[in-house]
Amino acid sequence: MHETDEELVAACLRREIAAEYRLYRLLAPKMYGICLRYAGNDIEADDILQLGFIRLFSRLHLYRGQGTLVKWSKTLFVRTAINYFHANHKYGRVESFDEQREYGAVSEGVTPYLSAGELLGVIRELPPGYRSVFNLYVVDNFSHKEIAALLGITESASRSQLARARQMVRERIGRSDERYLAVLVTAMEPLDPLDRQIREAFSGFQKEPPPTAWEKLAPLVAKLPHPTGLLAKLLSVTLLSGKPLGFYLTVAGAGLVFLSGIIGFSTCGRHEVRGHAYAGHQRLKGGMADLFSLADSALPWDSVTHYRSAYINPTGHFRFPRVKQGRYLLRVAPASEVDPSGRFDPAWLGGQSSSDSAAPVSVGDQDVMVEVRLLRHSSPGKQP
Repeated sequence: MHETDEELVAACLRREIAAEYRLYRLLAPKMYGICLRYAGNDIEADDILQLGFIRLFSRLHLYRGQGTLVKWSKTLFVRTAINYFHANHKYGRVESFDEQREYGAVSEGVTPYLSAGELLGVIRELPPGYRSVFNLYVVDNFSHKEIAALLGITESASRSQLARARQMVRERIGRSDERYLAVLVTAMEPLDPLDRQIREAFSGFQKEPPPTAWEKLAPLVAKLPHPTGLLAKLLSVTLLSGKPLGFYLTVAGAGLVFLSGIIGFSTCGRHEVRGHAYAGHQRLKGGMADLFSLADSALPWDSVTHYRSAYINPTGHFRFPRVKQGRYLLRVAPASEVDPSGRFDPAWLGGQSSSDSAAPVSVGDQDVMVEVRLLRHSSPGKQP
């Protein structure tokens, strides 16, 4: 039974080793052909191949099933090759170049036929910068704007490097047969006859990588983090259902908005009660603040219910988040380690003792800021 791209990727996302190898075998010859074009030698091509597959396996969850897996992978490998040369080569100074001058070239009707293997040897002789621009424009059909963004150069520099690369390619082809020397070419863009031949020659170019390539790659792939659990299932369902991941993300986003609305509605009318506690004229350096709910129709000591507690930090600050609207009594007590001799009494907001003189905290439509001061014992024998 034929396995689709979506089924293969979904199996890889489930960390099936056999599927990862099938994916490698499907793509390796085609991607290695790309690596050979952008590399200056086989060692560099092997490096780019390994980096490309590591990047591919770590980004498989980004494949949406839109377009073939080969096309998606090709773009990824081209960008990997460019990044490789950014990291390992310095592009030389861009030469000013008049694209309308006469150069040894090959014109239509006298273009010698060269195989992809022969053309590969010619292209790999180019300096890294010229080789990258030539491959991107002539073979991989990138525009000068896209090339400029990829290489970090200007569009005019891209055109100049392309023109210089074309001249060097023609000179190298011309050296193999003097019949093709000294032909005037005035139209440098769009594709001239030689460019078309090179693009056609490389359209299906592929080559088997070294036999040891997968042996070196497999342990690295095994160490890559892969989406697991719910995310892996979601990605697999996305690929196999044929619907883009954006569809499911939209549904999930709508659910989150709905849930946020419910939470927001449930917290509507809640505010923060915060403040500082003082022991005499100094900030209290620890203790406990307690908030008691108070019935609207009752006096402070007739009906109170403990609502919430909060620690007092070393700066004397305390806070009660998300307090619903109503009337409360606030009581502050020092910690035993902060006031070991019991010099200060617990205090109620607005009162100097546990009595009806305590003032209620009214929480309305805004946050409440309060200060509570603890007083020393009125007599040495009084206990807290």
